Amino acid sequence: MKNSLKKGRNLGKKMNNFDFKKFEEKNWHFTYDRKMSLQRIHLFHFGYCDQFSNFFKVKIDSEVYRIKDESVSVYYELDDHTEAFEAIRKNLYCKDAPKLIKKIKDTITEYYKEFIRDIKAAPLDYSKVSNSKLINSFKNFYRQNEKISLPTWLLYLYIEDILTEILKEKLGVKIKDESVLKDVLHIVGRPDKILPLDAYHIDLYKIVLLPRSKQDGALHKFTKKYASWGFYDVNFELQNTDSHRGKMAGLSVRDAKSKIKEIESKYKKEAQDLLKIKKYWLGDFELRALIGLYRLYANFKDWKNYYREQSAYKMKFLFDEIASRLGLSRKEVSFLTEEETIEALKMKGGVDRNLITKRIANSALVFVNGHFSFVTDLNNLNSIDNKLEVKEVLSIKGAIAFPGVVRGEVKIIASTNDFVKFKEGDILVSSTTRPDYLTFMKMSAGFITNEGGMLSHAAILARELKKPCIIGTKIATKVLKDGDLVEVDAEKGIVTILKSAH
Repeated sequence: MKNSLKKGRNLGKKMNNFDFKKFEEKNWHFTYDRKMSLQRIHLFHFGYCDQFSNFFKVKIDSEVYRIKDESVSVYYELDDHTEAFEAIRKNLYCKDAPKLIKKIKDTITEYYKEFIRDIKAAPLDYSKVSNSKLINSFKNFYRQNEKISLPTWLLYLYIEDILTEILKEKLGVKIKDESVLKDVLHIVGRPDKILPLDAYHIDLYKIVLLPRSKQDGALHKFTKKYASWGFYDVNFELQNTDSHRGKMAGLSVRDAKSKIKEIESKYKKEAQDLLKIKKYWLGDFELRALIGLYRLYANFKDWKNYYREQSAYKMKFLFDEIASRLGLSRKEVSFLTEEETIEALKMKGGVDRNLITKRIANSALVFVNGHFSFVTDLNNLNSIDNKLEVKEVLSIKGAIAFPGVVRGEVKIIASTNDFVKFKEGDILVSSTTRPDYLTFMKMSAGFITNEGGMLSHAAILARELKKPCIIGTKIATKVLKDGDLVEVDAEKGIVTILKSAH
């Protein structure tokens, strides 16, 4: 595919015919589930196989995205992945680690500074622009989002576990008491700067403090400010004034004041706790650098999601205009490649709608050795599924984010569309959790995730809510099914299926 991968235009027209033999030779390993568009898949892949490989000078060029009704299961090539992360672990352990840490921190902060500026400047109305200008805006959105693919996902998703492991080892040399070490790690992993979820709630509670006559106007401004809240991908549903108003229902002025104070006190306590434990890394340049990166992760992790949602929100208006001009829905546009979209806008039509329908309903995007195939043939898909199949298991393991043992009924949450099936006492199971899951995390008996380390949203909320939580299981959403009765043993890090729903 020549240089298309380097330029980020790897989901183009020049697709290869599916070569099952080369696909079968790979050691595929399930990594996560998402409900996402092809546009989002492109960014995951670009960040992983291009930016990540270049950043760490490692070889990663094979992935599979199995798509069923917009739900996407992602598989990486285990041998390349293992080799790459051994190299990263080695780099973070060596004497030059502080240089790498600085490079990671600079990449996150610099890339996001530019990204935030560009997203804020993006318009909400494209109805009067020419097709050529619309194409330029479309290209710009891809380039902006490609730029933050690496700091958004890979520098968090894959470095966090290694970083936690190294910190535990290095702090363990200085702190011999296991319980003290555990407390120090928890403090280091807690944010001391306000997170988007808490900023959202403080702003919401402040509306409750206003006179009734001013609340509707304030709520309208609030809805505009948080227009992108929970808008993870271009096909997600927007929040409206009523959904925000519902979160204020039944709150008295006294309640609102108490909740604001509770949030503010939490960050004040974290700052105080941090001061008490700084003695453990004073004078240790390497450990201080590691702690600094860990703290950046803790404070910025949810903010990067918030800004990514703002981008998806702004992109919605662009996609709506493209959809209107092509006679398609926004969802259909989001399952065209970048090149297909541009070509259709230039030709003012000519899109194979039947092919898009197949992609959304049942397809696979296969990258093998840098070559790309989009598979929709049912026989090929069956062969792919047989190779990728996760064998039936009775228990799964993961890391303990918060201890405890609970039993409950599994509910798989892939997007906001799944919220309706959740009830009090269920076990929340997802690839990862997001701020808009908070209500259901409070209702749940405990939670289980495929992904995430001790700085993940699920881990932080588990410690705040004191709910048993097992993270990083890799396969929870593949093995567990809605209605399964499970035991979450977050003392041992084991989830056991007690009774299968099927």
